[in-house]
Amino acid sequence: MMIKNFLKLNSLHQIEEHLSSLPADTGYYTCSCGFYYSIDPPGFPTKGFIFKCPECKEFIGYGEKKIPNKGASNHGMVLRPGHYRIFKDAQQKREQMNLYDEIDENIPNKTLEEYRKEVIQPILDNSDFGINKISKYLFLKKDKSIRRMSQITYRLLNFLIYNHLFFANCLNYISEEELKKKVLIETMTCIEIMQNDWELLKYALEAKNNISIQIYLNLIFKRLSKLIKECKIMSNKKKEKNLK
Repeated sequence: MMIKNFLKLNSLHQIEEHLSSLPADTGYYTCSCGFYYSIDPPGFPTKGFIFKCPECKEFIGYGEKKIPNKGASNHGMVLRPGHYRIFKDAQQKREQMNLYDEIDENIPNKTLEEYRKEVIQPILDNSDFGINKISKYLFLKKDKSIRRMSQITYRLLNFLIYNHLFFANCLNYISEEELKKKVLIETMTCIEIMQNDWELLKYALEAKNNISIQIYLNLIFKRLSKLIKECKIMSNKKKEKNLK
């Protein structure tokens, strides 16, 4: 049994890809904080699989059953709102749960479509427009992804955003307090974030095509400058959707 991936709301497509491409008896779970993990076949938490979520520090994995004598004797799950197993669809749920006579009360779950509509969409609809703060743990992951961006695109754009915020702070357009409250990653300054973005961008470039960061920036500088210059302002969700 092992942790597969750490995803946030804007990486839901990665959950979809896993559910579509990997074995049905691999269990996919999400913590109430958004931490995403998998359990190798047979896919259910057992007594040997319990640990603290690295994001919120709550327990995930195995827990005592709500209704004893149902399902496999060594299966159970930490029961907490927002902690679910995610199934590809109703058929997969039926097949996997029936294998061990498991019930929803002991293994809370949702199909991917239910999870998208009941959990993800309400959060996205009510989220603030702009930069979403994330944990330092997630930010420093070398395979961090957002939406369908490549690691290279994500790191470059994040580097540019925090450069802008840094100089906005230097020019007193945004205060230190506003930075800490709204955009800074825990315990990190703009400079530290930029330094890490730079190193992670170098790593992503070397891993993909062994190109130096200086050559890469020279190649894209004119096109990137043009895109930034022509970028339309998105002040709300409606305008963002209209640009897609």
